[in-house]
Amino acid sequence: MTTQQRIPQAEEHFRTPPRPSRYDDEICRAAARVMAPKFFEYCGEANPPEREFEHMVEQLAGALSHTMSCDGFELAYELKRTYCWEGDEQLVELCSELGWEVGRQADVAVRQWIIDNNVEPPLAVGTPVLYLDAHGGSGWCGAEITRSIAETGEFTVFVESLGHVREGIGTHGFVVPWESDKIKPKETPCP
Repeated sequence: MTTQQRIPQAEEHFRTPPRPSRYDDEICRAAARVMAPKFFEYCGEANPPEREFEHMVEQLAGALSHTMSCDGFELAYELKRTYCWEGDEQLVELCSELGWEVGRQADVAVRQWIIDNNVEPPLAVGTPVLYLDAHGGSGWCGAEITRSIAETGEFTVFVESLGHVREGIGTHGFVVPWESDKIKPKETPCP
């Protein structure tokens, strides 16, 4: 299903490039570029030649894209498996930092995507919607949009039947992208 097919009323809002993802090549490379100096320091090299720097970026970005994970242990294992690195606890910590950095780079890219494409929420806060609970097996559940987060292009979707709470301690809702196919206006028939 394409982005523009997800929410019928929102079609005009999402004839834009797809939302950036933490697994996009350019985002993985940006994170790797930021973290490469720390990895060189770990390896005992202060000022690597440009060619070695680019090689490090390729390996770090490759580990991020091969694992589709931001977990430090999984990334360190991927560096060992694919690029013959020998690791220790410090490498796992650095890889955890790399995982955080790729998330930060993705957040920056999403904010820029929203600005560049003039992306706006297709539904208003308070709109009754249906939410697809694919993991819990409940199917389409009655829900409500309780928050719209402009910086990240996401909704908080409250589903009372799944135990969400409006106040206090507990889960207040699911955070889903504005263009998600997991939400649709309540009057839309279920598939």
